[in-house]
Amino acid sequence: MSICSWEVRDIMTPREFFGLKAPNSETRKSGPCPHSLSMAIRQHRHFRGLFDLSIPVLLWGGLLTPELWDSLSRHKAPYGWQGLSRQAITSTLSLLNSSKTAELFAPSREPPGNCIRCAVVRNGGILNGSRQGLDIDAHDYVFRLNGAVIKGFERDVGTKTSFYGFTVNTMKNSLISYWDLGFTSVPQGQDLRYIFIPSSIREYLMLRSAILGVPVPEGPDEGDRSPSYSPATSASCLSPIRSIPSYITPYVPRFLKEPPFVQPPTSPLPQNQCFPCDFPCPAPKPPTAPPSSLYLPLLPPPPYVPSENCSFPMPPALFTPPSSLSYSPPTEVLVRGKPHVVPSVLPATFYTPFSRYYSQPHAYRSLHRRPRAFLQHDGSGPHTYFGPETSASKFKLLHPDFIRYLKERFLKSELINKGFEDIYMPSTGALMLLTALHTCDQVSAYGFITPNYQKYSDHYFERKKQPLKFYANHDLRLEATLWGNLHKAHILWLYHR
Repeated sequence: MSICSWEVRDIMTPREFFGLKAPNSETRKSGPCPHSLSMAIRQHRHFRGLFDLSIPVLLWGGLLTPELWDSLSRHKAPYGWQGLSRQAITSTLSLLNSSKTAELFAPSREPPGNCIRCAVVRNGGILNGSRQGLDIDAHDYVFRLNGAVIKGFERDVGTKTSFYGFTVNTMKNSLISYWDLGFTSVPQGQDLRYIFIPSSIREYLMLRSAILGVPVPEGPDEGDRSPSYSPATSASCLSPIRSIPSYITPYVPRFLKEPPFVQPPTSPLPQNQCFPCDFPCPAPKPPTAPPSSLYLPLLPPPPYVPSENCSFPMPPALFTPPSSLSYSPPTEVLVRGKPHVVPSVLPATFYTPFSRYYSQPHAYRSLHRRPRAFLQHDGSGPHTYFGPETSASKFKLLHPDFIRYLKERFLKSELINKGFEDIYMPSTGALMLLTALHTCDQVSAYGFITPNYQKYSDHYFERKKQPLKFYANHDLRLEATLWGNLHKAHILWLYHR
């Protein structure tokens, strides 16, 4: 399948495209819409049969009925609730019990004249050097998603963020993969709202914990907590806890997830009578070599200097793992998964989990190790991601029926009939753009794929050009065709060069 070849002879700005007056005119930026997308939809023979602007976009507690449960239980996530915990879903929706959680835009924040102009900013490399920052910030609302790096690219992508859309998986993968490129935290702000895409039970659990301000109780993100949360007031010493860090749980071999295991310390090791000085304690005893029957680490552990009559916690003994050291990566990884879904080279400590965390006198600790670009072990959780405000109105949840409607009418890919129906879903960018098209009066799309995508890097914040790759979990070619056709129909404005 090839991306459709669409062209616009005259490259126009959003203002010219929608017939807006110049910025220095006396009218307000948010005056009456001279060209609303609903009008363009009604006038287009093809798209007026696809768009249903009356369908509920967001899911909230007021919509939960036995009939809705029965209906959504027939479809797998993200299109329904089949196989998901009813208790987890109902407890989450019970917190979204205000009419504010059913509305994307707060009535008090709607612009004069009720003309809502939105910009949806994807992270495509076409934005590098585009200098579209001021135009993006001129919109009433700005949607961003996944690894939305802003610092250093303000001239190209702007600074304003009204909505941040994500799945828990894409959010955490972005924090891990793009940390070194500048995405060190999820966008936060008093007026910023978060749009959860319910691709699995993880979104419901994370959303509930974010509102309540408690650790995630179960699932792959179990134990994610707020910065103020600290079990037993201290996690300094090596001691067993319930789970390994949630952000690497899907990528760790199964035998590392079984007890008995310990976590790395989350604060400096305490100084006590065992280590009173900066140099090795007197009467050091060399570590005992493990028997040959035990599993030897891939790399030797750092030196450990025990002391006589020392009550300092000792590291656990190495153990014999199961006969197979293999693990089952997520399905999307098995099917040409994105490189950033799983690290290309797993650290040796994934297979020798304790070698980095053997307790050592301060002078023996390695000073040349480069800090890892990973989330913190203690403090990574809903509050760290979304900030201290826990009002339910800050969080939005896309309706599974709305996501299924988008797939069936706009993005019904051929991949569904080629054995990928269990992993295919519209991309995060597509869901955010189509959400804006169903809620805003005018929509401008930045950083989305265009026919000349090969000229640009995959993301605008990459230091070296990286080619855009296509995978079976999304159909970016089909999405590109849709954006081009919507642009030609004057339903949205698509930035292109």
